[in-house]
Amino acid sequence: MTDSESNATTQSSRLQDSYDALYAEEATGIQKLNLDGWPRNRWEALVHCMPEHAKNVLEIGCGNGVVLHHIADRCDALNGMEISPNRCETARKNLADIGKPVSIFHGNLEEGVDIPDGTYDVILWADVIEHVVDLFATMREISRLLAKDGTLITSTPNLAYIRYRIALLCGKFPGTAAGDEGFAVRPGEMYDAGHLHYLTFGTIERLYRMHGIEPTHTEGFGKFGRLHNLWPSLTSGAALVVGKKK
Repeated sequence: MTDSESNATTQSSRLQDSYDALYAEEATGIQKLNLDGWPRNRWEALVHCMPEHAKNVLEIGCGNGVVLHHIADRCDALNGMEISPNRCETARKNLADIGKPVSIFHGNLEEGVDIPDGTYDVILWADVIEHVVDLFATMREISRLLAKDGTLITSTPNLAYIRYRIALLCGKFPGTAAGDEGFAVRPGEMYDAGHLHYLTFGTIERLYRMHGIEPTHTEGFGKFGRLHNLWPSLTSGAALVVGKKK
């Protein structure tokens, strides 16, 4: 193992420990999403951009299963990957009676997973890409797992958001997960809640194209509804990009 691989493994282990501690006593139960209007949060945005039908969907960082629960009627089979064993168990309990084949497993894409090429026709992840250590290795694995013409949906904090731009103009670091320049975290959490990468709509699109995925749609969302989509690169706190594997 090289030094860089060792460092990546150590960072991933620390992130897993942090999330396991954070969600050690997470209650079961699925929060209801408002899917009638414009998406206000990352879960609603993933559901909003989900294709009408998927044979086999994978959500990376599935959390407690809220997104998988809300897209179950559009999928033949549901799969969720989590870095936290505690959250895996919570998701399994929440999706036990969903009425579809469900597989929730512990894994880390950076280290590779023992799953055949092209297994999934839809892969989605929200607020995960900024946490991975080796961005390129993770994207290669996603591209490998995604079937030809398959859909990838990514959402992550948008560093070009106007609030972050103003913070930089004022000489402040725009922490995208925690206030006070990334220091206002809960006990046991990592700096800026473990965010390692700071991305924009444009950088996500470049990552897609580097790995054989053509961007097809971008979308802004937030508590002010469609206003976030007027000029997403400036007005949306999150960058959501949909792409199709060539």
